[in-house]
Amino acid sequence: MSMNVFDRDSLIIRPELLQTGYMPDQILFRDEQLNKLVTTISPILRGYQPKDMVLLGKSETGKTIVVNKILNDLREKIHQETLNLEIIEISYSISFSPERAIQNVIYRITEDDNVYEAGLNEQQVVSKLIDILKTKEMSLLIVDHNVPGKKSKDFLKLLFDAQASLQTRNTNKNIFISFILIIDSDIEKWQVDDNYITILFSPYSKEEIEKIVFDRKSAFKEGAISDEIIKQCITAVPNSISDILSLLLDTTIIAESKNANSVTEEHLVNMLKIRKHNPVIEIIRTLTPSQRIVIQIIAALTSEKKEVHASDIYNEYVSLCKKENIKPLSRPRISQIIGGFEDLGILNRNVIYEEIPGRISTITLNVSSESLREMLNEVSKIE
Repeated sequence: MSMNVFDRDSLIIRPELLQTGYMPDQILFRDEQLNKLVTTISPILRGYQPKDMVLLGKSETGKTIVVNKILNDLREKIHQETLNLEIIEISYSISFSPERAIQNVIYRITEDDNVYEAGLNEQQVVSKLIDILKTKEMSLLIVDHNVPGKKSKDFLKLLFDAQASLQTRNTNKNIFISFILIIDSDIEKWQVDDNYITILFSPYSKEEIEKIVFDRKSAFKEGAISDEIIKQCITAVPNSISDILSLLLDTTIIAESKNANSVTEEHLVNMLKIRKHNPVIEIIRTLTPSQRIVIQIIAALTSEKKEVHASDIYNEYVSLCKKENIKPLSRPRISQIIGGFEDLGILNRNVIYEEIPGRISTITLNVSSESLREMLNEVSKIE
């Protein structure tokens, strides 16, 4: 009797170790930054406003994983202490402006879409946020995971203005606004400010990258992948731990598709050829389910006409969610997702101002809709 194909052991026994969101028991080579962050944020657990923090360094230097570790433990402590503190995580890179970033914070607290439609300026948005905090008698910790270095000064100024306004209008010292900003920037080009604590993240050395990657080797079945193949993956995409782990995962999937008992150099070469031919696939692989639904809708609509309206995308999205019994995201959130695709270079968004009040956003793809649909199908098959 032949063996059932589904009985074959996978070469990967712990795939979560190869995911960028995986939280290891120990974050290697970042003890100094972790300890400084803990020391600075600790007063918040006693109801005091901590010093604001800027985590500074290039991408792939461990800023996000350190913050996520802190936030996980902090939320656990806040729950135990029953503190009236709201932690709001946002991403400036999909906000486009300081006031929109604050609007996103307000929306996360209230879930009220009207905050985006009110046409408020920076001062009015800040005033609305303060009114909410006073009404709820709540403190706020804003954590922004992706502030572009060139745009950080305007955002910092608005946050400082919000803190100053809250101090002026509020007598309850237990209500405060604090922030942690993760800024991608060269350390050498940054001008340190005494108004906040700066925690520096230097790039990992080659030896440190190798140690971090090999620390995840237990993701694979024993004998499934050699140290030499892992080193070749590190050489193929140097200086990016997430890209190395992604390459290891995809190469192993190629090996499994060939019914191989282990990963070989041939599998790695084939995977590198696929990546070189189609880098958009790598972007698609990292998308959340909601993001993937939106890009699938865009691919379908642009197959019928080259240019589509953002409103058509949202209407189609809501219709699909109803069919699948999924709670749809808000219109502003879908707009943010589309803006993220624009930042990644997948599409272009053009805003047309009409004679009537309002504006229309039109979307055009930078790749053919047919190719995009094929890539979406290919990624779905691999997963």
